[in-house]
Amino acid sequence: MRKAKRGEIPSRPFPMPSKPVPVAPVQVTGPVRLLSKQEVLALLPIKSPVSLWSWIRDGRFPAPRVIGKDGGHASRIGWIDAEVYAAIANAPKRLPKGSK
Repeated sequence: MRKAKRGEIPSRPFPMPSKPVPVAPVQVTGPVRLLSKQEVLALLPIKSPVSLWSWIRDGRFPAPRVIGKDGGHASRIGWIDAEVYAAIANAPKRLPKGSK
């Protein structure tokens, strides 16, 4: 994929859905592993945390969980791995031109 020139809107790696893709909680059956923001960004075709928060705000990606006693400065956030993988698996498919 080529890099966008200055002032040009970069191409999106995923097609924009016509309506928000519902991000439903996943039924966790085994041990839960929390992914950090860096680990989530490594799994996605985006590198900017701003894009990640935009996807969360639009309902296209699951929100992180707050881990900590008060939810304040000393708390951490993390994404449940099963929810992240489910969101990736449920992303819209891009079919080649001419396919039905």
